[in-house]
Amino acid sequence: MTAHGKVQEVYERLSKDDATKPDVVIGADTMVTMDGQMYGKPKTPEHAFEVLQMLMGRTHVVYTGVVIKYGEKEVKFTESCKVKFGKATPAQIQAYVDTGEPLDKAGGYGIQGLGGNFVESIEGDYFTVVGLPMYRLSVALCNLFDYHIE
Repeated sequence: MTAHGKVQEVYERLSKDDATKPDVVIGADTMVTMDGQMYGKPKTPEHAFEVLQMLMGRTHVVYTGVVIKYGEKEVKFTESCKVKFGKATPAQIQAYVDTGEPLDKAGGYGIQGLGGNFVESIEGDYFTVVGLPMYRLSVALCNLFDYHIE
C-alpha cells in the first residue's frame, strides 16, 4: 500500500465515528532503487538475502513518499537519499536475515537497526532512509498550519 493509500484507509476508518475523527493523518512509504529496479519489503527470507547480496559494495537510492491529510487538504512530497553499502560475506548477510529484521524493511534492511552495520556512507537525510524525513515533515506541517519557516 502506498503512503496515500495508508492515509486514506486510516482516515476513513477513524472517521466513521465523530469522536475518533482525526485532525491530521500522516502516512509514509519507502522504496529502495538500484539499476532501474524498485525494492520494497522482501516477501521471504530468501528474497531478503538476494536483495541484500545485490546491494553489497554498491550505492542505491532510497525514496520516502509522505502524505499529510488535514481535513480536505493534502500535502505530498518525496525525499531521496543515496546509501552506499560496504561489503559483507554471505554468512554475515544470512546471520542478519536470520534476525528477521529485513522482512519488514524496504530493501531488506533497517539503517536504524542491525542493518546499519552494512552502511558505509549516506548522502542525504538519514531519516529518509529510516522512513520518515523529519525535517521536511516539520516544514510541511508548519506551512500547513500557517506557521511558515523562513
